[in-house]
Amino acid sequence: MGMEAVVFSGTESKKGEAFGFGAKEFYATKGVTKFEGIEPVDCILITASVLPDLSLMLTLQRYLPILAPFAKIFPLAVSMDNIPVPALSLVTYGYEVIGSGGAHPQSVKAMLRFAAVHSVKPVIEKFPMTQKGVTDAMKKLDEGSVRYRGVLVV
Repeated sequence: MGMEAVVFSGTESKKGEAFGFGAKEFYATKGVTKFEGIEPVDCILITASVLPDLSLMLTLQRYLPILAPFAKIFPLAVSMDNIPVPALSLVTYGYEVIGSGGAHPQSVKAMLRFAAVHSVKPVIEKFPMTQKGVTDAMKKLDEGSVRYRGVLVV
């Protein structure tokens, strides 16, 4: 579809899964002070359950080398929090922060066709619809350890 997936994750724990999903590169970010040898990316999909502080992301020297000029940043996590973005980085590098609550129906149809043709299936973690199941699901959700969607099963 014209892009290659490069995955940035806090730890190495999702590395195997990332490559299994088709990623071409994987980088663990926890404790990294400077990224080296990484081609700049044109687009970042932020899928973490907590939105990052883009004012830090765009100004810290460790992240600038991974964003190409005019890179597009898509925060996909749903949050009521503000996303501080430094205007200077937007102007200087032409970065765009783009939000979307949903796709156009034609895009959804194209995505579903693609998923059907390529046998794309969701990765879910099932929990029984019991008090213990809901408690376990909420605990894992709070810990940030659900992979990748939690589903309560009746």
